[in-house]
Amino acid sequence: MPEEKKPARSTRGKIRLGLVAAFLIAVAGLAVYGFVNDTTHQISLSALDDNLRAGHVTKATFSHDSDSVEVTLAGDTRTHIVAFPEGTAGRLYDQFRAAHVDFTTEGPSFWSVVRQIGAWLLGLLVLLLVIGGIKSLREQARGRRIEFWEVERPDTTFEHVHGLLDEVARAKEIVDMRKNPDKYERLGAELPHGALFYGPPGTGKTLLARAIAGEAGLPVYRVAGSELMDPYISRSAEKVRKLYEAARRHPGGAIVVIDEADAIGAQRTANPTGTDKEHNAALTQLLTELDGFDRNSTVFTIMITNLPEALDKALVRPGRLDVQLEFGAPNIHGRIEVLRFYTKDKPLAGDVDFAALAKQTTGDTGADIALLVNEAALVASRAGAISISHLDFCDALVTIQEGPQRHGVVVSDDDKRVTAFHEGGHMLAAALQSEMPDPVRVTIVPRGGSGGHTRVAFDEDQFYLSRKQALAQLVWAMAGRAAEKIVCGADNFTSGASDDLEQATKLATLMVCKLGMGSYNSSIPLSTWPQGPYAQDVGYQVEALLDDAETAAIELMLAHKPALEAVAAQLLKDETIEGAERLRQFAKIDPLTEMELQQVREQYRAVLDSVQRTTPRGVLVPAS
Repeated sequence: MPEEKKPARSTRGKIRLGLVAAFLIAVAGLAVYGFVNDTTHQISLSALDDNLRAGHVTKATFSHDSDSVEVTLAGDTRTHIVAFPEGTAGRLYDQFRAAHVDFTTEGPSFWSVVRQIGAWLLGLLVLLLVIGGIKSLREQARGRRIEFWEVERPDTTFEHVHGLLDEVARAKEIVDMRKNPDKYERLGAELPHGALFYGPPGTGKTLLARAIAGEAGLPVYRVAGSELMDPYISRSAEKVRKLYEAARRHPGGAIVVIDEADAIGAQRTANPTGTDKEHNAALTQLLTELDGFDRNSTVFTIMITNLPEALDKALVRPGRLDVQLEFGAPNIHGRIEVLRFYTKDKPLAGDVDFAALAKQTTGDTGADIALLVNEAALVASRAGAISISHLDFCDALVTIQEGPQRHGVVVSDDDKRVTAFHEGGHMLAAALQSEMPDPVRVTIVPRGGSGGHTRVAFDEDQFYLSRKQALAQLVWAMAGRAAEKIVCGADNFTSGASDDLEQATKLATLMVCKLGMGSYNSSIPLSTWPQGPYAQDVGYQVEALLDDAETAAIELMLAHKPALEAVAAQLLKDETIEGAERLRQFAKIDPLTEMELQQVREQYRAVLDSVQRTTPRGVLVPAS
C-alpha cells in the first residue's frame, strides 16, 4: 500500500536546524570536557580547620557568586573547594589571617562557568529531544497508513466448515449475493451490507467468516476490535475511516472482518469522558461507514462477538448488520462430522465409534471436539501405540471432563467404600429412571477435585426439558447423598455431595423462577414477582423440590439395595465400570419384595425421617 509523502523541509530550515544542533553539541562537548578534566576536590569545614592548624593551607580564593572557597594545600596540586554556611565568610577571613594565609576574592573560573552553562544546555537538549520525539511519533502515527491490516486472500472454503448446517446455508446465500447481485436486485431487494456472527467461543464464527471470503474470492481485511481503538493518540475514528478507505480501493469489492466486535461496538455512554469519548467517536465513525450516503458500497462487513447483548443498539438495527447468525454447539450429527474432519489425517484403530463419542459430548463445540481429538492422540502417544483407539478417546474425554488422575492421593478404605456407594447411587438413579439417559461410566478413581464420577450419555439431543425429566435429574443428583445416608447413617454422611447439591439447587431454582415447574404445580414463574408477595416462596419451593428429590432417591436406593451393594462391591474391586450394557446389568438385579421393603424402611426409618419438609404440600406461602 503506498505511503503518504511527507512534506520536505526547506534548505534554509535544515541549515538553521543544523547550526543550532552544532552549537548545542559544541557547548555540551566543552561541558563534558570540563567535567572530565576537573581537578577540584571537595572537603569539609572540619578538614579545612585541621589543615589550617597543621599549616598546610598555602592559598585561598573566595568566590563572588557562591558560598565557597578554593584552597591550595602544601604538596598537593589539586584545588580543594570548601562550602560554608551563608554569613560565615567573616569567620573564615579571621581564621586565614590568624594562620597567615594569603586569600583573595574573585569571580567564577572559566571552567566553572562552562560546566554550569553546559549542565543547563544538556538539560535543555534532553528536553528538546523528548519533545521532538513525541511530536515525531504523533506525526508518524497520524500520517501512517494502516500497515498492520494486511490484505488476506484466504483459501478456506465451506468444505472446511462442519457441524454448522444452517449457518453454512445462510453463508452460501451471502456469497451468492456478492457474486450474482442482479438475481436479487431485479426484484427490488436491497443487498445487505453487513452480518453479525454471535455465540459462545469455539463455535466456528471466525472459520465461517474466512470461508465466506474464500468462496467469494474477495480480499479480506481482518482486524480485532481492540486494534481499532487508539485512545492515547486519539485516532480511533481515523483508523476506522482509513480501514474502509483501503477496502473501497478494490473495484471488485472487499470484506472487512472485525473480530471481538464488542471492543468497539459496545454501548455508548451519555456523558463520555476520557477513553469513553474516544470510543464513542470510533463507534460513530463505524456506524457511518456501515450506513452512510454511499448505498452502492462494495464492502461487506462481518462483525464477530461473544457478547451480542453488549453491542450498541444503533449498530444492530435494521439496515446495518441485516444478517444476524447465532452460533451454538453442533447437534449429534454435526459432532460426528466434526470428529471425522479432525481425525481424517490421523491413524485410527478399527474400534473407534464416532456415534458413541458424539453421544458423550453433548453441548461440546467444534473447538472442544478438536481438543478431544488432540488429547486422544496424546494419550495414544504416551502409551507408545501406533494408532488411536476408542479407549484412548474415552480416556481423553475423562481427562477433559473430570480432570487428570491424581496418582499422589492416598484414599483410605473407608473413604473408598463411601465413594463406591455414592457413585453407585448415582449410577442406579440414572439406570432405573426412564427419564434419564443411560449411564456409560462410573469410577471411584480421584480426578480433578472429585473422588469419583458417574457419566451418562444421551441417545439423541433434546430440545425441550420436561418436568418429569427435570425431577428425574434432581433425584439423580441427590442419589449420592441418599446412598451415603444408607451406608453411613442418617447423621454421618460426608461432604462428597457438595457439587451435587450445588447443581441440584441451580436446577430447582431454574424450575421455580424461569420454567414454572415449582413444587406446587404453579404455571407462573416466580421471577415475575421479584419484589411481590411471593418472592419468599421461591426459597420454600426450591427446598421442597430438593426434599422431595432426596426422599425419592432414598426410596429408590432402599428398593434396590441389593443392586446398590453389588455395584459398590464391583467398584471396590475394579475401581471403574465402563459400558452402558455392563452397567445396565446391575439395574436388572431383582428389587426387594414389598414385604422386604417394609422391613428395610423400618430399619432405615431414621434415614427417611432425616428429610424434613419445611412447608405444607400444595400450598403457596406468601411472604409476611
